[in-house]
Amino acid sequence: MRYWINVSIFIAVSVTLMALVSDWHRNRPVEVPKSVEARPFGELQDGIYTGTEGYAVVQVEIKNGTILSAKVLQNKPGSYSKSAETVVDRVIEAQSLEVDMITGATATSRVIVDAIRNAFDTVE
Repeated sequence: MRYWINVSIFIAVSVTLMALVSDWHRNRPVEVPKSVEARPFGELQDGIYTGTEGYAVVQVEIKNGTILSAKVLQNKPGSYSKSAETVVDRVIEAQSLEVDMITGATATSRVIVDAIRNAFDTVE
């Protein structure tokens, strides 16, 4: 008999806790994620912009507020660096600097994206 009383208490406490957690989860304040500042390219005038970051130099062409083309003019030698240069294709396709980096060449990809960002920052 004592066993069933303990089991009943355990079940009652468990159900109460689940109800409290469920109610809290349903009524908790929703945190709005902070948006990453992505500079709209529409603010930029048409033209060719050059930016550097570390060992990378890039040239970006803007037309009608969109990235028309981007080239890596200088990068460190190596196969990882060559594969990282394909990140410019992702930037052009997304029309954003918030893109996934190239797997296996993450650091170099980040340097190239930062060089593109620096090209636009020199305008200000």
